[in-house]
Amino acid sequence: MNKLKSLRYYLLNSNFPKKLQSENITTMTKGGKLISYYRRPGEGGKAPHNQKFCFEYTAVVLIMDYIYSEATLFYLLTRWLDKHIPNHPANMISIDIEQLNHTSADILIEITGLKDVYNPREDADGISIANCQTQEIDEIIGIWDNKSKINAKQDLSGPYAKP
Repeated sequence: MNKLKSLRYYLLNSNFPKKLQSENITTMTKGGKLISYYRRPGEGGKAPHNQKFCFEYTAVVLIMDYIYSEATLFYLLTRWLDKHIPNHPANMISIDIEQLNHTSADILIEITGLKDVYNPREDADGISIANCQTQEIDEIIGIWDNKSKINAKQDLSGPYAKP
């Protein structure tokens, strides 16, 4: 649950006049789903094994005794979301606020559709599991397109190009 840990760290280290206290922030998941990428769709039974798996979940963050502007928190949440999930749906975040008094509130935040992808490796020393950085498919295609354009240009104008 690396995205959830990242969100907690981000909120605790944000630029509030007085830092949020770690004991006032509780994080958990709700409605998690484990997705196995054992074989890619359409590859049938002959494809090589792919051991990666994904944990998709709703992140739940409870901030107790919040004393700052809610708009500041909303801004920070959308900034974190833009950084970690580019091209995200506009309605991933829902918020419930319980006003405790004139100066503080308890705020419950839910962010749906978070995904952490893992790549396990098994060898003689045991099992190690690496977290994969997820990218939007548009970014991956853009990177591939840029590389293929550069390679095509190099192939056409390289030292072995025909005159």
